[in-house]
Amino acid sequence: MRHMAYLLAKSGWQVHALSTDLTEGDATNVFPHAARISRECDANTENQAILRVQHEGITFELIECGQHSPEHARVNRFDFFDRRYVEILDTFRPDLILTFGATHADLHRRAIARTRGIRVIFALHNLAYLRDSIQEYDELLVPSAIMANRYAAAGYQQVHRLPPPMWDEEIIATEREPVFFTFVNPERAKGAELIAHLAARHPELPFLIVESRARSGHFKTIAKAAGIAIEKLDNIMFSSGAVLPKDIFAATRVLLMPSLVDEAAGRLAAESLANGIPTLVSDAGALPEIVGSIGTVLPFKTRNADIPVIDEATIALWSEQLGLLSQDDYYQVKANFVRSSGKQYTTAYQIDSYAAWFKSCLNSRPAYS
Repeated sequence: MRHMAYLLAKSGWQVHALSTDLTEGDATNVFPHAARISRECDANTENQAILRVQHEGITFELIECGQHSPEHARVNRFDFFDRRYVEILDTFRPDLILTFGATHADLHRRAIARTRGIRVIFALHNLAYLRDSIQEYDELLVPSAIMANRYAAAGYQQVHRLPPPMWDEEIIATEREPVFFTFVNPERAKGAELIAHLAARHPELPFLIVESRARSGHFKTIAKAAGIAIEKLDNIMFSSGAVLPKDIFAATRVLLMPSLVDEAAGRLAAESLANGIPTLVSDAGALPEIVGSIGTVLPFKTRNADIPVIDEATIALWSEQLGLLSQDDYYQVKANFVRSSGKQYTTAYQIDSYAAWFKSCLNSRPAYS
């Protein structure tokens, strides 16, 4: 959502962002190059403060929630968040609202905007809303054809697709030393067991496991259950996920995404291709769509009731590709092709299409979908 805002601001739109500071990490780290982050207390509300940031031509306001959980900090139409929201509608007077969420408070905010003639863009990046059939919006924006088809089949109207938005300054590594076969978020559903097998089968190759929702302990537990003694392998390095994507890609030779579950888009694969990195993905969800002919799609050989099975045939298939990409001549040819074709996922290639689509939303009937 933030990268969409950057693309629009760069193309000449005026953008004002409002959110809470609830995040998986440190909210202030979201703006690594911001000149100044200020904290201003509200004169009418005790202990209520707003973090204000000017970044990439956008004014960001983050309502401070402290250490409260998202459930405790959930806002409704009567609290400080909503009062600030209405103030922004009255002073900034937006033409469009870009948002997500399915709570009653979210629906109420969108209704307020629509009654004022403000068009609501409901942007989704996962498949979590399929059961809700929410209609309090004007256009639904998703990043893949698979998402578009599934939401349309679930009864959603005005479904449109744009590729995952990218912001080069956070994604593109300016200096690269491609060393690691990189795997991000070591969850079982993301294919952690297959990665453990590959690391054990290729002790000559360096693997980088980047933490996200799942940490190194998850990976070790999954590997142990698969009969792999991670502590005996010296070709695995773990990295915190609290870094910019470009810092991970700077050291990545090949990105591995052997997801077992349907990926709504596969943004990580697009980021990898934008960096010119050979990318191996499974055939789960939108991954084949995102990588197209630029990346390499390696299907799971066996499925039980549509659930992928990590069997010897699948391990061998992925192992063969890793062996090829460890050879410098083969790797260089592949990397050169990816580098020339992956530019479709860079800021320069996306900015015009994003600006044109959002401009079309100012009309009652969008120009295209």
